[in-house]
Amino acid sequence: MRRKIFWNVLAMVCLSLTAGPAGAGTPGTLKWVGWGWNTSPALGAGGTIYVGLTKYLLAVKPDGTTKWGFTTGDSVYSSPALGADGTIYVGSNDNKLYAVNPDGTQKWAFTTGSVVRSSPALGADGTIYVGSADGKLYAVNSDGTQKWAFPMGGYVQSSPALGADGTIYVGSYDGKLYAVNPDGTQKWAFPTGGYVYSSPALGADGTIYVGSADGKLYAVKPDGTQKWAFTTGGRVESSPALGADGTIYVGSRDDHLYAVYGDSPGLANSPWPMFQHDVRHTGRAGYIPPNTNMAPINSLLLSD
Repeated sequence: MRRKIFWNVLAMVCLSLTAGPAGAGTPGTLKWVGWGWNTSPALGAGGTIYVGLTKYLLAVKPDGTTKWGFTTGDSVYSSPALGADGTIYVGSNDNKLYAVNPDGTQKWAFTTGSVVRSSPALGADGTIYVGSADGKLYAVNSDGTQKWAFPMGGYVQSSPALGADGTIYVGSYDGKLYAVNPDGTQKWAFPTGGYVYSSPALGADGTIYVGSADGKLYAVKPDGTQKWAFTTGGRVESSPALGADGTIYVGSRDDHLYAVYGDSPGLANSPWPMFQHDVRHTGRAGYIPPNTNMAPINSLLLSD
């Protein structure tokens, strides 16, 4: 997802998620500051931060110094995803999805038909799912070969979410939320009243939450029918977050953050239930945040 986020804010928020007990620093004070990034960071098990900057994927140490930089062929607006083996996956405006080794060398590059600003989602079997501006959702094997491509009716900048049964949920600029079967066939398509830039979030009861440019937050049942819709005062391009008590949090272009009553007790226990994987937005496959209802999807542990 394209997000212009200044690192002086993210450093304080995101690094606190990996640091553990506070040391000499005072909570709420600056730890360090970097440049302005194009993407949301992904957080490695050892504290390394992975983030896109112009045409680079950067690995940043917890102290704010650069570990390495990997050069793509164009700007990076896709947020990285971290595989269980430490591989970093990221899209670029050069039409490619890159797989980068933990040491910063290229593992492979998969070419789509247009820019890749969607952020990858990783399946339990290692499959990488990502959208492209060519209007397709791609499933890519862990060796960089294509598994399948599902055509949609518009640009795909929404990042996929994966259900416990393997269903892939993703939005498109044609105004629809799609549910795609693990074999690449369509399960259903739910029409909204505007383009879907928002990435879906999956509730523990199977409900899919997604925003639309028509100004609404939608709750969609697993069968593709509408459960309810909440109207805001502007386009909903942000991706919903779910609280353990069922509350759904989402931002709108009307300059408001909304907390909406829901009935799903937290996130789905699935390989990738929301943008950047989990409530801490680590972007890390297999990571189980403390004090959540998520259970391990597999026994693999991420190396940094």
